[in-house]
Amino acid sequence: VNYTYSGAYFMSTVNSPFGVQPEFGLLGAELTYEAPGGRWALAFGGRNLTDTAFQERAGAGGGGAITPGQPRTFYSRLRVSF
Repeated sequence: VNYTYSGAYFMSTVNSPFGVQPEFGLLGAELTYEAPGGRWALAFGGRNLTDTAFQERAGAGGGGAITPGQPRTFYSRLRVSF
């Protein structure tokens, strides 16, 4: 389990109040099973489990394109050792 907190920050070079990303937190988790002997492992996890809306960045001057952060996502991973 992991939690990342980000305080509020300006998303433009002119520090416009319209280009402020409010504080937010992201919660993630992963569960891994490793086979006896360690030959393979299987993991399931998720990022942004609370589906927090946030912006990763904005265009120059705060008046351009806004890139939203990733929504809630899930993944699986298989590792095999030869």
